[in-house]
This record gives sequence, C-alpha cells and structure tokens, in this order.
Amino acid sequence: MAATVALMLEVNPKLTPEDIKNILIATRETLKENRTVGGALNTFKAVKMAKDFKSHDKKSKQNEFRKKVIRILQESN
Repeated sequence: MAATVALMLEVNPKLTPEDIKNILIATRETLKENRTVGGALNTFKAVKMAKDFKSHDKKSKQNEFRKKVIRILQESN
C-alpha cells in the first residue's frame, strides 16, 4: 500500500491524508472472497483517480481564514 500512496502523491502532491484514504476506499475492489478484509487494493485505479483529484483541504482554508482575521484585528488596533 505504501508504494500506491507514493505513486498517488507523485501525480498529485496536494493530496491530504483524508483524500488518500477516500481514494483508496473508492477504488478498492470488493469481491465475495475479500469482503471480510475490506477489499483488494487497485493501484492503477487509485493513481488514476489521484491524478485528477481536487483536494478540499479544510485545514488550509481554516488557516487562511485565521490569518485574515488576525490581520484585521491587528489593523484595528
């Protein structure tokens, strides 16, 4: 799995850990034989999806908002 994650980050370095988890879950192959272990990893599908994935990094947006608020508060003093 580590190699798959490395390839995903190679094609899209902006992926967050949550993005990676969601992509791995979305691209797994679940068959009758592997259902009890959560499915089988599909590296090709995961990397393909990661390449075009647009990250929705909430922490980054929260940090930007926090910086703007601090700047406004500092300017008002």
